[in-house]
Amino acid sequence: MSLGFSKAHLPDGAIVGDIAMALRTVLEAVPGGVFVLNSDAHVFQANASGRRLLAAGFDVRAAMRTARKGASATVSIRPFAIPGLGPQTLLVVTPPAKPGRRDTEARVAYASNVWELTRRQAEVLSLVVHGHANRAIAERLSCAVRTVEVHISSLLMKASVDSRAGLVARFWTFGLEGPEDDTPPQA
Repeated sequence: MSLGFSKAHLPDGAIVGDIAMALRTVLEAVPGGVFVLNSDAHVFQANASGRRLLAAGFDVRAAMRTARKGASATVSIRPFAIPGLGPQTLLVVTPPAKPGRRDTEARVAYASNVWELTRRQAEVLSLVVHGHANRAIAERLSCAVRTVEVHISSLLMKASVDSRAGLVARFWTFGLEGPEDDTPPQA
C-alpha cells in the first residue's frame, strides 16, 4: 500500500513534491484519521492518525460501506477530484468525545464507536456493566440466554479481554489511559 504520490500517477509537468507536501499539510491539520482513497478505494494518502488506525487493523473498505449507509456518526466520506488524477474519496474518522469517569451511557456510546459495536452489543454491554446476569439481560432484551452469550463473546473479542470481569474493568478504564487506548484492537 502506497501512502505517497508517484510520477506515474501525475500529469506531465506536475511537481510531485509540491502536491504531496500541500496534501500532507492539509491532512495533518484535520483531527482524527483522514484517508485519501483512489477510485479503487486504495489508500492514496493518510495523516498520522490514519496511519495509526491502519497499523491497528482499521478496515478502510468496511468504514466506507458503513459511512455510505449513514450508519456511523464518526465516519464520513466526501468525493473530490485532484486535477490529473481523477476522482478521489476523502474518508474522515472523527474521534468520539471521551466520556467522563462516571457517565455510563456516554462510555457505552464511546466504546460503541471505537470498538465498532452493533446496537444490540451496546445494549448488552450497558447491562453487563450495570451488573446484570445473562438470564436477566435475556429477559430484558426479549431474547435467548444463548444470544446474550454470543453477544458477550463478541464484546470480549472487540474489547481484547478474556473474561466478563475484564470487560467491565476495560469499560471503566477505557479512554482514560491515553491515546493508544483509543485504537480498535487488531483483528
